[in-house]
Amino acid sequence: MLGELIYEQRGKISGYRVLDTEGPTVETTISGTGIIRGVNVTDVVTYWSRPSAGDRNVFYAEGQGIILSKEGEMASWKGYGIGRYNNRSRADRGSVIFSSKSDGKLSFINNMIGVFEYEAGENGNTVGKIWEWK
Repeated sequence: MLGELIYEQRGKISGYRVLDTEGPTVETTISGTGIIRGVNVTDVVTYWSRPSAGDRNVFYAEGQGIILSKEGEMASWKGYGIGRYNNRSRADRGSVIFSSKSDGKLSFINNMIGVFEYEAGENGNTVGKIWEWK
């Protein structure tokens, strides 16, 4: 069951790296800021994606990220999804699994599963949301 919205993020694509020309497989890094259950955070996301068989506008993606609060708390996640290009932007949907060793405000997120939607515009700006999956 889809639960409450737990995270909203805005970011900017800060780099690309070609991992494989045969796939092709491209790695993307995003740096951003957000709010996770009322806590202001910064985050760094790195994911790779490659075209899906049969449709050059659909991509399979896997990624991971680190979330840091101003108080020094940290959480991390790993995620999987499908991305689709539509003219000038890309929309990704999928799931993430969170981990945190924090005993503070980010401790609630340990072992939580979320579902996400992220969008990246042609200017490299990103917007993302994650809901708890209960």
